[in-house]
Amino acid sequence: MSNTTTLLIRLNVVYTCTEDIEANGMIYAYEIHSDGSLTEIGAVDAGGTSTCYLTISSDQRHLIAVNYWDSSLVVIPLSKETGEFTGEIQSTYDPRDGKAMIAAAKKDGGVNHSNNDESTIAQRQVDPHSHALVLDPIEGCVAYVPDLGKDLIREFWYNKHDGKIGGELNVLPSGLSTGKPDGPRYFEFHPKFNIAYVVNELSSTVSCFCVIHL
Repeated sequence: MSNTTTLLIRLNVVYTCTEDIEANGMIYAYEIHSDGSLTEIGAVDAGGTSTCYLTISSDQRHLIAVNYWDSSLVVIPLSKETGEFTGEIQSTYDPRDGKAMIAAAKKDGGVNHSNNDESTIAQRQVDPHSHALVLDPIEGCVAYVPDLGKDLIREFWYNKHDGKIGGELNVLPSGLSTGKPDGPRYFEFHPKFNIAYVVNELSSTVSCFCVIHL
């Protein structure tokens, strides 16, 4: 019987993204120097619009980006030694299954997503809108994605060896199912207890879930 140990290294690299509802976002990697200055060491197309969230896999071999407007999830390979991008997008998951967006962008007669009135909320919830992606803290192979548009948490299988988001495993409620929209935005695990929290943007609430290991 053999044991495999994975050594995770903290690198002086930071990632950031642009957010545009009309053009694909861009993801940039910067090296952080001792004086705090930054040097760009790479840039890749995010493959979707309104890029809003970046996650690094537990083995540091992939970066996963979330595109809010078209709800797509993309996986980009990383160098574990340097933190640089080693290629373009290697896999994409589209919860819309290729269907066109129903809601229009603001300049085309759509609503301002910064508002929270009933008509705006109704427009925000006619399409899926992924807002974050958090991997489970145990194996790093289950991805939790708050979907503000469909008012639920999507649970995906993440193949960390191939860097690919697989099929949807389950969906979870974003709140107490009161009949009013919650609009989940962020998802986070407690560092010690089997508890997960969801921040709901539309209802201005925080939901607490007990994590059960079967």
